[in-house]
Amino acid sequence: MAGSVRKFQDNLRIAVELVDIEADAQLWAETYKGKLEDVFDIQEQVSKQIVDALMVKLTPSEKVVLTKRSTENAEAFDYHLRARNALYRMTKNDINSALHLFQRAIELDGRYASAYAGMGESYAWLYFQFDRKESYLDKALEASLKALMYDPTLSEACTSLSLAHFGKKAYDEAFTSGKKAIELDPNNFIAYWTLGRIYHAIDRDKDAVEMHKKSQQLNPENYNSYADLSMCYEKLGEVELQRQTVQNIIQVLERHVLRYPDDGRAHMFNAIYLGASGKNCRGKNRGG
Repeated sequence: MAGSVRKFQDNLRIAVELVDIEADAQLWAETYKGKLEDVFDIQEQVSKQIVDALMVKLTPSEKVVLTKRSTENAEAFDYHLRARNALYRMTKNDINSALHLFQRAIELDGRYASAYAGMGESYAWLYFQFDRKESYLDKALEASLKALMYDPTLSEACTSLSLAHFGKKAYDEAFTSGKKAIELDPNNFIAYWTLGRIYHAIDRDKDAVEMHKKSQQLNPENYNSYADLSMCYEKLGEVELQRQTVQNIIQVLERHVLRYPDDGRAHMFNAIYLGASGKNCRGKNRGG
């Protein structure tokens, strides 16, 4: 699924499409217009139309999840969406920006579980990607547990808790939280990715490979998962599969830097993998 949201003052324009990635064919598309306060009604409408387009039959519990609202505050919801978009670019500036936006959402709704979960995940990624401060993991644990206090059925909260436990090398707790995240939301690509990292850490790389492949099926544009998959193949001695994975990373990164030309981290990884693959990137415009 792909989409875009355009906001001008209180006016929203939301475009959504379902795409068959393998066939490169559009399955369904629709555009919605409304006010900011209409965002929750639009969200429910989009979800129901996607279910109808895919001809999926929902269980009673899935129908409840479909209409569940994590907050009634439209402005807080807007901050949350902007924070999530920033977070998964994974640069230090973007993660700090996400933290600020999640905090703004919480100020508007002090019981906003999804925003607390986002804060927990943000602190965990600051620890993993940039600075191994134990205080980041402590803050990740605190925010994740607060999210679960407000909503014990929130998959994202279990994911952020799993990441925090993983950082503290509490692998059993990390694994339990990661599995729970997937039970609550089988489409949670971050949870599969996290389990892949846990399996790799405890030398179960065959299991790690399956988790990363599942994560990539759910989100083919997450270049970090391809990088982790490459490490798993290297550890398993799967030279050809690792080579193919590096080629996939390069393709994903090249698309990423076109969308986000100011993402220095992605440019750095792009250069590293181009070098590893023996390609010469001179003369090519990589967007930065």
